[in-house]
Amino acid sequence: MSNQKKIKICAYICLYNDHEFLSEAIDSISPYVDKLFLIEGAWETSISSGANPRSNEITYSIINEKINDKIILIQSNERDETSQRQKALDICKKENCDWIISLDADEIWTEEGFKELYECLEERLDKNDFFGIKLSSYNFFNTFYQYYHGLYPRVYRNTPDAVVYNCNHVYWPGHDRNVNNYFELTSEKSKFYHYSYVRKNQDLFHLKMRFLKLENGNDLYACGYGLTEENIYSIPINDINNFTGHHPLCIQSKIISWNLTNE
Repeated sequence: MSNQKKIKICAYICLYNDHEFLSEAIDSISPYVDKLFLIEGAWETSISSGANPRSNEITYSIINEKINDKIILIQSNERDETSQRQKALDICKKENCDWIISLDADEIWTEEGFKELYECLEERLDKNDFFGIKLSSYNFFNTFYQYYHGLYPRVYRNTPDAVVYNCNHVYWPGHDRNVNNYFELTSEKSKFYHYSYVRKNQDLFHLKMRFLKLENGNDLYACGYGLTEENIYSIPINDINNFTGHHPLCIQSKIISWNLTNE
């Protein structure tokens, strides 16, 4: 992708002990944005439940390899996930960028996907038909070979009034734009790869579900998504698809390595 850009884009990753795909996530987005902020730290709700304020050593070994003038570490312990993402959004606002991208530490974006997104953002910069974009993804669950479709808010127009409503949802009260005013970019080419809850992340899934329930009252176990504390089971079978495509090269090598390690 050409570096001849007409728009300025900042991105952020909120993370805590997220090391399994962190290096690949950073490498997949950093070439295409002007600044990437790593917002690291446990939520206060997590710390009150016994979590350490800072991430573990393996996570920091990855962070320390990546940070430079473009990739910037911000250590922060905010009240909860929504507060952490608001801090990240506010940091990006100060960069006077046109658009802000939020991604998770287990998401891998592709060059062709970003190119399609960029063209969309460049075309709509001076138009007010949407302020945010929801992107489609492959959400891998239990294995690298089964997934369910996800559609998540990931891109936000940078305005002074942009506010995080809940986790990834942003709205713009001064412009009368709410969380339903998102454009949906769902083409196959634009999808990102979300390695949310492959088997190595089962413990992380349990932990996240407990903290989300404590923070928001959300009980995703009761919604049928994921794993229960007592039993391992997949999301509703009708929502699961067999993955017949190709993982990004950086993930293909990881899959091989993990399979060898687990034999």
